[in-house]
Amino acid sequence: MKLLVVTSTFPRWRGDTDPTFVFELRARLVDDNTEVHVLAPHTRGAQASELMDGLVVHRFRYFFERWEHLAYTTGILDKLRVNPLNYLLVPFFLGGMALAVYRLLKKEAFSVVHAHWLIPQGVACAAASNLMHDPPPLV
Repeated sequence: MKLLVVTSTFPRWRGDTDPTFVFELRARLVDDNTEVHVLAPHTRGAQASELMDGLVVHRFRYFFERWEHLAYTTGILDKLRVNPLNYLLVPFFLGGMALAVYRLLKKEAFSVVHAHWLIPQGVACAAASNLMHDPPPLV
């Protein structure tokens, strides 16, 4: 089985404590029969792709690196409340995520796609899946 997990909540690098719950959940799925890929937002200092404790991690770009800060240190909603100008990044974030999902679905044969949050991951995954001829199931 090959699983793609799409999230905005994932460690930026090894040892990062902000946040860990999606990492912990997905790390427990790794076994001899399951290959887990994670798609998360890029941010300054994070690698574009890496292998992290058995998880294949892909990070999508959505703006100039200096402004790729929606998803980390606090939640996206907090970032939007603190600075309404961050709303300008949302379309780029959704578009970058949908494009990255589409590219991964074209490149890899995933058995299932798990959108960790309904909004924004569910929206982005549904948009990417609608462009596919025979997309994997989306949960």
